[in-house]
Amino acid sequence: MEKILPKGFWIQLILIITLLTAIGCEKIEIGDPNYVKIDTKYNVTNSLSFIIDSIRDYRCPKDMLCLWSGDVELYFRINHNFSSTDTLIYLWTHNNNPFSFEGYTWNIEEIYPWLESNESIEDSEYRIKLIITKN
Repeated sequence: MEKILPKGFWIQLILIITLLTAIGCEKIEIGDPNYVKIDTKYNVTNSLSFIIDSIRDYRCPKDMLCLWSGDVELYFRINHNFSSTDTLIYLWTHNNNPFSFEGYTWNIEEIYPWLESNESIEDSEYRIKLIITKN
């Protein structure tokens, strides 16, 4: 016996999935500085979101004098229209900051805190100053 689904079932299902995906996400303000955290999902638009999976901070401690200043690696997962893209973004080197994706420019301005030589913190304690603008 074949079941007939009610009219509009698929539209309702898609709306429910979209709402469930948006729950627990922070909204990004386009064009304004946003202070984002590691392992938190952020919505840029209804179909574009991201999470920073992890961070590797190789910067010279702020209380030391170094020959090489070091850099910070950010591991992004960007979701757009039900597909996912993983990318590695550096704060200063490799010419990939800012970067463009799906009509938006992503610019990492700064990463806080900048640690001293005797300090260490968990990834969850970092704050990344990020500005996303529409191209």
